[in-house]
Amino acid sequence: MEVTHMKRSELVNVFGTEHPVLGMIHLPPLPGSPCYGGSMDDVIAHALRDAETLSGNGVSSMIIENLGDYPYYPETTEPETVAAMTRVALEIRKRYDMPLGINILRNSWKAAMAVAAAADCQYIRLNVLTDATVTDQGPNRRQGTSSGKIP
Repeated sequence: MEVTHMKRSELVNVFGTEHPVLGMIHLPPLPGSPCYGGSMDDVIAHALRDAETLSGNGVSSMIIENLGDYPYYPETTEPETVAAMTRVALEIRKRYDMPLGINILRNSWKAAMAVAAAADCQYIRLNVLTDATVTDQGPNRRQGTSSGKIP
């Protein structure tokens, strides 16, 4: 597999600047998570408040992440998580015209790619691309087996 580095021109194409500032929208627990509060409307309202704060303070892009879903699966494939992330991403996409990214914890690039494709996002974040890490949820193995361009 050939590894390439992003060129400055590619940063400008995606983010509009060579030095992007990425803001993270940390979602509260989603459906299927042990601490889910029972209301997707509350999850969306939380995400929209964060998005408003980030966009009002000059970020170049926003990343949506399921931080509240602790403890994380090594790889999330649960349909309720993917559906909830997609719903939030679509709500943010409707309101904000800036590059949007997806990160599904712990290291779920396939689910993130699905959400990104459905919500017209520009990129995903992957916590571990090569090698492996040991986390409080156990080993986290590399997921860098595909170049995975968003369709």
